[in-house]
Amino acid sequence: MGILRRGGKAGKVGKAAKQATRYWGIAPSQPTITQVTRVGVSYLSGDYDVYFVPGTGVGATASSFTITANNPSYGDRTFTATSSPYRVTGLRSGATWTFKIKANATIGQTDTSVVSPEAEGGSQDVVGLPGKPSAPSASSPSNVSYDTISWGAPENGGSAILDYQWESNDGKSGTVSGTSTNVSQEAGTAQAYRVRARNAEGYGEWSDYSSSTTTFSFVPFSVFGFSPFGVFGFSPFGFSPFGVFGFSPFGVFGFSPFGFSPFGVFGFSPFGFSPFGVFGFSPFAFSGCIHEDTLIPTVGPDNTWVKKAAKDVEPGDEVWSVTFSELVDEDVLNPEDWSATTLGNMTITKTNVVSKVLSQKTSVMTINNDPSKKYSLVQPVLTKRNGTYFFMHTGAIEVGDAVIEYLYTNDTFTETPVTSVEVIEADSTTYRFDCEGTDTYIAGDLVMHNLRKY
Repeated sequence: MGILRRGGKAGKVGKAAKQATRYWGIAPSQPTITQVTRVGVSYLSGDYDVYFVPGTGVGATASSFTITANNPSYGDRTFTATSSPYRVTGLRSGATWTFKIKANATIGQTDTSVVSPEAEGGSQDVVGLPGKPSAPSASSPSNVSYDTISWGAPENGGSAILDYQWESNDGKSGTVSGTSTNVSQEAGTAQAYRVRARNAEGYGEWSDYSSSTTTFSFVPFSVFGFSPFGVFGFSPFGFSPFGVFGFSPFGVFGFSPFGFSPFGVFGFSPFGFSPFGVFGFSPFAFSGCIHEDTLIPTVGPDNTWVKKAAKDVEPGDEVWSVTFSELVDEDVLNPEDWSATTLGNMTITKTNVVSKVLSQKTSVMTINNDPSKKYSLVQPVLTKRNGTYFFMHTGAIEVGDAVIEYLYTNDTFTETPVTSVEVIEADSTTYRFDCEGTDTYIAGDLVMHNLRKY
């Protein structure tokens, strides 16, 4: 209510003088928020310009405006503005904030204030960068030459996480869509890893580094104090054949560099025990396994393609297979020792399933986050790396490789780039298939191989 002052001219007592009304004691009229515009983004917060106009009613001129942003979970954030627009900063991302505004004025020369009614200003979904992931866990599984890293998904900042970037302290890096991956490493080396998440706004903060892990190194002869190659003074292979496969140097080549079995002449192990027992496995025990739900194309009536889950494929079934010019038969050479720089005359053919062996696994993997391509970590898959084709164990496949995939729609093979590898730590049922006729077959649309010999 206004304060009315009365007075009269001197000497004219009793005669009414002109009345004068002062409005400085009346509360300012209610302002209005006209829009809220996003202007920036930072780690877990967003910046917004709040546009408003003062009220147009009769009242004191506002000296300031109070803007309040509210979220039920995070409470109120209050800001004082003197003009429009006002930049609101530091709102928690991944949340919806509602805005209100009111005008403030002082009464005369005192500190007493009057305020306008508060006006609603709508709401805003605040989007920011993803949060900081916790430090990943890192380990090196036995029998393979890679490290496995995994981490938990951080807060997404209000926008779905698109992928993760990982980085090792030895200079390697890559991106994956899931929260775990395998990283091919040199056997016997130690390294640590960190990760960060990306959403539509960009990358969030790096995690702390994992603890250091040492990649598995299989050196079965070092426990005996000699190297079987020492008598030659060099490696008979001219290169290190073990990095890709991570197991026995004799198992991958299918022969002994001595031209005979050094143990066979004794009829027993000269060590009195299995030299491989200390490692908890035999280098000849490797075998591929297909997850029970991965589809395998079987030969149907009139040579049609009938896809069956691996668990439903039985010995006696005929499955579709692959041949190509460069691949020698398993009777001549273990295909896991084979490599070539070309693949010629790739042809779809048929082969027979002669045996099926169930195996329980504690982890399986997928490629490019495709659940139809699910295998154990030791399934040989036709892969291309650095211009060379060979059968690589799934556990050693990494981003940047390419796998050979059959396209049913146009009856062709294609090189599918590997953009991510996901390891699923869960008890799983897998099956190993032995085929006669042709050693290769198709599972999950990829070209597979399983050894008949071992």
